[in-house]
Amino acid sequence: MTAEAGSRYAGMDRYECRKAVIRDLEDAGLLERQEKYTHSISQCYRCKTVIEPLPALQWYVRVQPLADEAIKAVREGGTKIIPKSWENTYFAWMEGIKDWCISRQIWWGHRIPVWYCDACGEMMVSRSAPMKCTRCDNATPRQEEDVLDTWFSSALWPFSTLGWPEKTPELANIILRQCLLPALTSYFSGSSHDDDGN
Repeated sequence: MTAEAGSRYAGMDRYECRKAVIRDLEDAGLLERQEKYTHSISQCYRCKTVIEPLPALQWYVRVQPLADEAIKAVREGGTKIIPKSWENTYFAWMEGIKDWCISRQIWWGHRIPVWYCDACGEMMVSRSAPMKCTRCDNATPRQEEDVLDTWFSSALWPFSTLGWPEKTPELANIILRQCLLPALTSYFSGSSHDDDGN
C-alpha cells in the first residue's frame, strides 16, 4: 500500500491490508456486514494474478504542435498522400489527435531522460545523465524508472544505430523521407526506398 493509504496501512501487502481494515472496522464497531459478490477483474495473461491499478505519474508528449506541422505540410503540398482520397482520413486523424502517453512500467527499453534529486525534489530533463543536482549539488540524481513506449522508442532505433548525431551515409539513406503509407488500423506507417527501389 502507498502512503495515501495512511500511516497504519502504508507499506502493507494489499491482501494483508484488506484483513487489517476489516479488523479495524470491526474493532471500531463500524462494520455492518460482509458480502461475497461476483465481479470482473483483470488478470495477468501469463501468471493469472489479479491486476489492480495503481495511479502513478505518467509522461506525455504534447502531440498537437507536431500534428499541426504535419497537417500544414500536406495542405501546402510539401507532403503528398497517395491516393489523394486518403487525405480526409489523414486530416481527421491528425486534427483529432490526443497527447501521447509515452510512459511504460516495464523492465526494458529506452529510459525516459528525467532525473530526480531525492534531497531537494528537483526534476531534471537532460540528454545525458547529470553528475549532480542542478539546484542543490547533490551528487546522486536518480533516473526515472519508466521507459519510453515501444513506438516512441522504436523511432529512436535508427538514430542510435546509424551514427546520429553525425551525418553518416547510412543515416542519410535509411531514414524515412518521402513515402507515407496509410494503414487501415488507424495509424500511419512508412517505408523508404533508394533510387533502385530497394
